[in-house]
Amino acid sequence: KIRSKYTGTVTSQAELVALAREYSRVQLAQATFQQFIALFEGFYFDLLRLWLTAYPQSLGKKQIDFKSVLESPDKDAITELVVRKEVNEVLYERPASWFDYLEGKAHLGCPATDEIERITEAKATRDVLVHNRGVANKVYEMKAGARARFKDGERLEISEPYHRATWELIRKVVADVADAALAKA
Repeated sequence: KIRSKYTGTVTSQAELVALAREYSRVQLAQATFQQFIALFEGFYFDLLRLWLTAYPQSLGKKQIDFKSVLESPDKDAITELVVRKEVNEVLYERPASWFDYLEGKAHLGCPATDEIERITEAKATRDVLVHNRGVANKVYEMKAGARARFKDGERLEISEPYHRATWELIRKVVADVADAALAKA
């Protein structure tokens, strides 16, 4: 038995094992799942920023205020300003719009619609974990669409198969998009 010197609580070995299993099954799975989505978003928006910086002519019709132009030291700084503004605008769209935007700019031909839908559901799951303490709501249902795994009011679960499938999906999409971008560059 383990006694907490701060609370005086006594925990048996069996209770400690059960706590560890529950921690691993729920909290560790949720934390790593959220990290998968964060890593994917980082990859996507870094790629988009790099693509737009390499091919700024695709932003030729974008406008910025003249004061920003006057305060910029050179053309590269203006390009960076326009790219940063554009990426920030795309960031607040839905994942399907992210891929539509990238396809319109880079014509990569990937990922597949099914993969985009699965990533969209995973992102909606991440949003519920972060913003609604893991309880699905109407916003989750709307964002996840036909791929929604839970209904309003249900507690989300990151099962081991879902956790693994999401990781494998993200790895595949990152590899496919990176390979397609390199082939186009």
